[in-house]
Amino acid sequence: MGMGGLGGGWNNSGATGATGATGATGVTGATGATGATGATGLGGTPTTSDKNRTSAAVVVDNGTTALTITSTPANDGYVMIMLNGVQQVLGDADKTKDCYFSVDGGVTARAISAITAGDTLYWNAVITGVNLAITDIFDFDYNIP
Repeated sequence: MGMGGLGGGWNNSGATGATGATGATGVTGATGATGATGATGLGGTPTTSDKNRTSAAVVVDNGTTALTITSTPANDGYVMIMLNGVQQVLGDADKTKDCYFSVDGGVTARAISAITAGDTLYWNAVITGVNLAITDIFDFDYNIP
């Protein structure tokens, strides 16, 4: 009996055909916007001063922490205020935020770009809902020239 016909064990498939042409590559999307420059891009060096500082007790708004900033920030730069490791909102010529710097006993809040060495930090305990104790720790993070 021959091997042809149905069930004869022969491979009945034909040769594989040529591969078709590759399709065109899609168009690349637009490039996204470049992100903002970080604090170190503003010039200066991060300060090592003004860390691990204890506050005066404050239980009212516009209360002095008795903490002054040691150096003038580089290039009118931002001062990040950390209370017990949590960032606070610093007022920019605004006494209604968590805290602000002042040169006149807390009567007016300094603009962030105008903060200079010797300015005092004021705390708003009622606004924040946080009373300060002498065990609370502040860090001021900013660049110096």
